[in-house]
Amino acid sequence: MERLQLPQLFCPFTTSCSRYVAVVERATLAWARRYGLITSVEAEQRLSAVRIGALIGRVYPMLARHDLQLLVDWTTWG
Repeated sequence: MERLQLPQLFCPFTTSCSRYVAVVERATLAWARRYGLITSVEAEQRLSAVRIGALIGRVYPMLARHDLQLLVDWTTWG
């Protein structure tokens, strides 16, 4: 089977990420435990590995911490 050669991806825009990502991700894990969305260590590890806070923090890098927290919690719940 031949290897697929992907072309180099060029993006002329700089990336940025919210400075609140780490604190928001920790708070989201605590929130999910408190409301029963996480029921095992394995589930917590899986949710942590997804890094929803980092994803949302890259989409909305300028959000205030509280707004980012609400959006990450809502995304986690959904």
